[in-house]
Amino acid sequence: MARETKAQRKALEEKENQELQAQLAQDYPQTLMSVLERATKLNYELTVRNQSFELFDRDGPYSFALTLQYSQENQETLEQLDWNLRIKLADKEERQRLYEVKKVALAKLTTEEHKELGL
Repeated sequence: MARETKAQRKALEEKENQELQAQLAQDYPQTLMSVLERATKLNYELTVRNQSFELFDRDGPYSFALTLQYSQENQETLEQLDWNLRIKLADKEERQRLYEVKKVALAKLTTEEHKELGL
């Protein structure tokens, strides 16, 4: 069995990286639009200015700027935004779950218990 040389390994890794970058560049516009849609549904303000999409989280300190053209920097920003959106959605779902638990628990209380608890 032949062994790879260091140069062959590096060439293979470079080829794989180029293929990955090409795929990311091809998928970027569709991914961008999908993430922008999710962001606006999760209370991000979207503004188009200077040929870029600027997003500001109305609920927190986060802001992002993305262009329609693929670049490594835009890809990293898009991934960071996607990560923030996933966390924000998980937090929202957890708050909703706790609200439902509380609602069910309060529904089980009698009128007297409601009165005693000041509800």
